[in-house]
Amino acid sequence: MSARRRVTSRRHSLRIRDSLRNSVRGSGTPFSTEEQLRKLYYDLAGSPGSNALAPLLEMTERSHILYGSDYVHTPESVVSAHLAELLSSKLLSAEDFRAIGRGNALALFPRLN
Repeated sequence: MSARRRVTSRRHSLRIRDSLRNSVRGSGTPFSTEEQLRKLYYDLAGSPGSNALAPLLEMTERSHILYGSDYVHTPESVVSAHLAELLSSKLLSAEDFRAIGRGNALALFPRLN
């Protein structure tokens, strides 16, 4: 990823964070949107690149990130390219890659194990 894209991505994630931080409920108390977003699970299918992954890793736990290929609707060559991109990412260890590719889903849906 180019330095320009990294800076743009970082600025975008900071704007979202600040926007969420400034959200207010009708009662005037701070709205914990950021905490609610941390609890969600995220699928990297279709967008596994560093520009999507970096802000996601800042926002949530690695155990809440999954890779669902959307295979049959996504051609096998695209799925392979996405997996290669994830595998070569400097943001993920080999253990993270295995967890995102399979382990996190099995933890979420243990009956599939």
